[in-house]
Amino acid sequence: MLLDKSQTQSQSSPVYTVREHLTGPVNHPHEEIYQQIRSNIRRQLPQIQQFPPNDYKVMLLCGGPTLNDHVEEIKRKRQQGWKIITVNGTHNWCLDHGLEPSMCVVMDARPINKGFVEEPVKNCRYMLCSQTHGDIFDALKGHDVWVWHGGAPSSIEKRILDRYYRKRWLIVPGGTSVGPRAIFLSYILGIRRLDVYGLDGCLRKDRHHAYAQKQNNYREVLVVKVGRRKFHMHAWMLKQFDEWLQMVPMIPDDLKTTVKGTGAMAHVVEYAASHKRPPPMEVLTKLDMETR
Repeated sequence: MLLDKSQTQSQSSPVYTVREHLTGPVNHPHEEIYQQIRSNIRRQLPQIQQFPPNDYKVMLLCGGPTLNDHVEEIKRKRQQGWKIITVNGTHNWCLDHGLEPSMCVVMDARPINKGFVEEPVKNCRYMLCSQTHGDIFDALKGHDVWVWHGGAPSSIEKRILDRYYRKRWLIVPGGTSVGPRAIFLSYILGIRRLDVYGLDGCLRKDRHHAYAQKQNNYREVLVVKVGRRKFHMHAWMLKQFDEWLQMVPMIPDDLKTTVKGTGAMAHVVEYAASHKRPPPMEVLTKLDMETR
């Protein structure tokens, strides 16, 4: 479904009715994140910069379960010359399916995410957020690595970056999840045609990703009604929803973005296209269940 940002704007987004479920601790201590930023920006790596528009056709592969529904389509487009941007574990997913990623974007600050890049690809560019754990930078030594930044305009991260770069750096917006961040990162890189796969924001049965990712095996599951459909989500997925509806009006008009699949994110776009407004949303109940 083609994303039309004008159809998702409203004066009062219905997702705000579920804000009470969006609180929770960050997955890595703040002080360690600040120290990782201080260390990583001193690695003398190129940082992200604004590029002019290009005519590349690009697929952004996020890790949701519906990614597996599109394997043949993705392979066909790759053969036709489309580029592939991966996030986190979709880098290894590509390798498992005989696909060579063009770029890999990592944002998470935890050391466990080193597993995302243990088999680096020679012709792949690795875009690492400055908060990413140093073990990941070390694992990619000798490869094409660039640094990007996610600090908020009034944050401690901003003060660290302002001092080191003398205020010459860019914020890549997009919230707490790497998939939406990669959309804005793509635009900064000059991409204007982006087909997005696996941006689900929900579980499929007991699966939260298209592949095993144990660090996301949470037991608590929220049953969320979106329009007339019900989805099972972890709390981080619901937060991603909240951020998604807020960021859509920020997406530049000249970025043609199509969200593929049958997940909750694609449903929001489809609903908005049909009803000219975002869907009503509410959390119905909580479940305790095993996920994988």
